Amino acid sequence: MRHRPSMVTSALGLGACLALAACSSDDAPQETAAQENVPSAVAAASPIQAPARTWTWVDFPGARCRDGSGTGIGVNWVPGSKKVLIYLDSGGACFSKWSCDNNRANGGPRSGNDGIFNRGNSANPFADYNQVFVPYCTGDWHAGNRPQGNVPGVGPQQFVGYTNLDLFLDRIIATFPDASQVVLTGSSAGGLGAFYNASHVARRFGNVPMVAIPDSGPPTPTRTAPACFQDLMRQLWNLDATVLADCGGDCPKKSDFLVDLTMHYARGANHRTGIVNAYDDAVDIEWYNMGGQACSPPAARFSTADWEASLRDLRQTGGGARNRFATYYVPSTGHVWLVGGQFFSTSVGGTRMTDWTRDLLNGTFRDVGP
Repeated sequence: MRHRPSMVTSALGLGACLALAACSSDDAPQETAAQENVPSAVAAASPIQAPARTWTWVDFPGARCRDGSGTGIGVNWVPGSKKVLIYLDSGGACFSKWSCDNNRANGGPRSGNDGIFNRGNSANPFADYNQVFVPYCTGDWHAGNRPQGNVPGVGPQQFVGYTNLDLFLDRIIATFPDASQVVLTGSSAGGLGAFYNASHVARRFGNVPMVAIPDSGPPTPTRTAPACFQDLMRQLWNLDATVLADCGGDCPKKSDFLVDLTMHYARGANHRTGIVNAYDDAVDIEWYNMGGQACSPPAARFSTADWEASLRDLRQTGGGARNRFATYYVPSTGHVWLVGGQFFSTSVGGTRMTDWTRDLLNGTFRDVGP
């Protein structure tokens, strides 16, 4: 980061920063929740200026949540580091009355806490990364561009996750103009957001080497992401103008694009992909089935065996080292692995999750788990 003073030059206030909300089954690792005071920096001209090694909230006047309220990002940088971690927050989606009622429509400052954000744990491969936390309040898996959206039974919604991310990237890139590596990750809805936006973020950073590591939000084929659900997302959130426009001719099937979108990103010479997921993720299974039930007519429910088969197909499609593609499947029904203490405690077949992640960042691709 160039020309950054030791303190933010604008007036600072105090904001409560809530870490990720819990969302798990009985044996799932819990997403840790914690409160901390985070300075709030009024957005000004690029680049972002903030104190080092502490979370600073940066308002973006042009960014919006789905209820029209404002939002921004959290930034925590390290002097001398040229590596950038961008994390997309979790929190469901908005495509039906039930799903919207269970999805955050607004919110104040948020930031990371444990797991990949823990600078004090020597096992953390991201301890020396500049860290950016992108909150989630748009209901569109960080991928939409439909400010005049509408959900029956819910009303008008601003699905602008993709356009928000473009605003954020303007200043993130200006703040880290000499980035040597970018990692785009996220959990649950943010995991899907990382898949959706991998090509988007890579395009904005140019030739900078980039690694996408989605957590608990895998792109699956129609076996578990029914065509009607993919159509519903595409039309409601206007994905044709965002992530599918980025994919172009590599995404010819408008009702079955999730895997194609992933492989489009994987074709980039400087791109790597790593998937972290529970083999029997109870939350993912329920959410994809809820998506199918939101169709008209509803799609048939799929089973845990179907989910396992989709993950195996995704691993085979990715193709391992030849496509710079790695998987880490945990034999569990749990949900979300990167943002809590489970990032350090999880080991599958003798391979710790932290070691698999470090290897991926260094260019070694391993498939771990079932």
